[in-house]
Amino acid sequence: MPDYNGQARYELIPEPAGSARYQLEPGQSVELPELQRNQDAIYPTKLVALNLDAVTLMARLSVDTEGRVSATWISEYDGDENHRPAFEQAVREAAAEWQFRPMVIYDDTQANDQGEAKPFSVWFKFQFDVVDGKPQTSSGQTPSQ
Repeated sequence: MPDYNGQARYELIPEPAGSARYQLEPGQSVELPELQRNQDAIYPTKLVALNLDAVTLMARLSVDTEGRVSATWISEYDGDENHRPAFEQAVREAAAEWQFRPMVIYDDTQANDQGEAKPFSVWFKFQFDVVDGKPQTSSGQTPSQ
């Protein structure tokens, strides 16, 4: 029996126009978030043998002040709607394990300011495919403040 263990790749994607962003006040600075640990998305095992066309999902991950993913919204999906729940679940399960360095806003006018961690969202594109009978997945990110 072939090994059907898929793994994730990810790529940076631009955030959609009109996305909300933090506005820094004069005297403020920001330490941008950074992905520190990510669990690969796994191609849904029960779908591998179907040899489906490549599938792409766009997802917005909400990240809390501790750098943990608190919610995942799927905004786009280009595959067969009958298989959407399985691919969405694969994305949600992987993202739930991701860890970011939190985004921190500093008040540079205050001596010894420790900064304030802020929640943020980040956009990822996840791609699932079967190549030569083996599942392939990838994902990409763009932070939005």
